[in-house]
Amino acid sequence: MTKNKFIDELIGLQKTTNEYMSKFSIAIEKLNDSNLLHHQAIDTNTRATRDMTVAIKSQTSAIQSQQALIKWVVIALVLAIILLAGAEKILKFIPPAI
Repeated sequence: MTKNKFIDELIGLQKTTNEYMSKFSIAIEKLNDSNLLHHQAIDTNTRATRDMTVAIKSQTSAIQSQQALIKWVVIALVLAIILLAGAEKILKFIPPAI
């Protein structure tokens, strides 16, 4: 093999290597872009989950306060019914004034 042939072959191999390195670089860039998009999607999902958790906690607190209010209203109604029933018995017991 002559020196010129060897140099031509080496140049051909360099060109092929450059082509493959260029394709490899493009593939790495695509992977990096998809990886960045994946991380952005994960971050977005994490923020959305955190926001939903806060919203659910506030809704739970509101429901608990409504349940407490309803409990006291029911207790007041039961006491009122008991009071009215007792007042009715007392009124029946007292003779009418004529």
